Formats: sequence, C-alpha cells, structure tokens
Amino acid sequence: MANDLNDLGQVVGGAENSEPDTWNFAGITLELPSPTSWHAFLWQAGVMKDLGTLGGPDSFALTVNAIGQAAGFSFTNSIPSPNTSVPTIDPFFWDGHKMIDIGTLGGTVGFATTLNNKGQVIGFSDLQGDTSNHAFLWAGGSLIDLGTLGGENSGAGWINDSGQVVGTSDLADGTHHAFVWQNRKMIDLGTIGDDPCSNGGHINARGQVIGISTDCNGTILHVFLWERVPWST
Repeated sequence: MANDLNDLGQVVGGAENSEPDTWNFAGITLELPSPTSWHAFLWQAGVMKDLGTLGGPDSFALTVNAIGQAAGFSFTNSIPSPNTSVPTIDPFFWDGHKMIDIGTLGGTVGFATTLNNKGQVIGFSDLQGDTSNHAFLWAGGSLIDLGTLGGENSGAGWINDSGQVVGTSDLADGTHHAFVWQNRKMIDLGTIGDDPCSNGGHINARGQVIGISTDCNGTILHVFLWERVPWST
C-alpha cells in the first residue's frame, strides 16, 4: 500500500511479507485485516527497499520528504501493553540509511504524521497511562511535547521548513481549535464566526494555514485561510 511520494519519484508505504502476524497489525492500525506482517518500504526506480522495523513484527511508512527521508510507525516488540492490549507502537524517522526510534511522551502509542525537508518530524503520542495524547515535534534527536490549548488532547498535522507546526487541540470546555505552534508557543487560531470548533490542516512556507471550521462533530461549516503575525513575534 503506497501512502506518499516526492518529486524524486520515491514512494513510501507498507507491504506484506510472508511472515505470520498474530497481531494483525494492518487490521489494528489501518483497518486492513491481514494474517501476515507488514513492513515499511521505500520504492525508487522499480526497486522496493524494506525499511525494517523498530524491533517488533510490523511497520508502516506514512510520509517522505524531498530528500528521501521518511517517517512512520512501528511495533517495538511483540509484548501487549496492559493499557492497549497490543504491543507498543512508536513513531520512527528513517534517515536514508537506518530507522530511528523517535520514542513517545510516556505512553505506549505514538504516530508520526509528516516531516519537513530538515528532517523534523511531527505527530502525536500518548502520555503515561495512555488516556490522553499530545502533539509532538522531534528535531535533532529531541522529542518536544507541544502541549494543548487547555484540554486533554492535541495532534500535529503539518510542518513547514521553518519549523512552524499546525494541528488541532482540545480546549478546557471540551471543544477543539486549530493551532499554530511557533517559538515554543501554541497559538489558538479560533473559529469562523460562531462556529464552535476548528481543525488545522496545512501550513506553507509563508506561515499561512488552511483548515476547517466545524460543528465539533465532523460537519464542515466553513473552510478557512489564516495568516498572521510575522515569524519573529
């Protein structure tokens, strides 16, 4: 299954092999039931390269940048967590030669969502106890908890090459808003008019953000473009 490609024609995703997989990794994480293991791959010029795993039986690559670095998620072992009943899932960064375990923010589940051309990876990770999750930024070997806008959960969806991150976070009142994270601060983007919720989508090199303003239950009420503040503020 291919998931992303870059301008070099490199494709990443996950592919089945012939090894039995008692955990049905694809069924758990991708809703693709399968009796055998899946491994992340990078395909280029007709050759599929197996990227391996973080120690468990399965992995999947979700995204690839312009220079062929990739990110995704992998089982780290075959031992079920008491909190989730499945083995630990960690996000990974593939630097072009090896798969690096990004780790989590204390929980046993974490996913990378995308990365920029500087090799900075974003995603979300459970906290200890696996009852809530926070957006993260991984850069230079350091995993940064981006926090929330006052609620329990957050997730990061896109990052530009300046390191600005866009995502969605819960508020204390139970609603959720789009955010931009920059200069180690999470900025609440609000909503359109009286709409109660919003979700961040993508951010470009100029710091402009697109997303949706919703009824908090999945119904899109407006599509927005947000632009603001110079990077230096």
